Amino acid sequence: MTTRMPCPYPYSAQPQYRNCFPPFPKGQVCPTYPCRHTECRDKDWLEHLELTLKLPQLAELIERCYFQPDLYNRVNLIHIPNQVWKLVMFGVYRQAKIHAKWPEIVRQVQTHALWRQEALKLAAEQGRRHLQAKQPEFLGQGNLSPPPGTRVVRDNLGRYFLVPETWGQPPNNRGSSGQCKKEPQEVIIID
Repeated sequence: MTTRMPCPYPYSAQPQYRNCFPPFPKGQVCPTYPCRHTECRDKDWLEHLELTLKLPQLAELIERCYFQPDLYNRVNLIHIPNQVWKLVMFGVYRQAKIHAKWPEIVRQVQTHALWRQEALKLAAEQGRRHLQAKQPEFLGQGNLSPPPGTRVVRDNLGRYFLVPETWGQPPNNRGSSGQCKKEPQEVIIID
């Protein structure tokens, strides 16, 4: 019997802060975190993200103390609880580690963005092929055909629309634009 370890990033792992895409429906996420949909897997970066979600004011103070050393010295002189001061000191140390690894973190985020873009294109293409497999029956290749006075139009994304027969055709002496000036009153998207 195996036991699951608790997630070290309980705030970041919540569905509203994650962006797991197909095959997961909206609102569902991968069972583990960090997962393949996480932009960067650097431990310090993930811990800082967790702190930002859990205690945003403390995360902002840590960032300001790291980038403004004079503020760090002033905060040191202010009477704050020892436990909070330890968190600030550790956070500034972690910011220094993140700053030292910044080119690698940026590379991971950029690589993830390219992978995500390709994965979404692939998912969209698979969805388009799935929808096209449903369409032949309606397009006159089966028993069904469009209702009288209508025709089926396919857009550049591969979607099919049911429009009036006169939509998009030149009008009869009603203008020089060469296109019908009236948009269809009702366009039905076929699923």
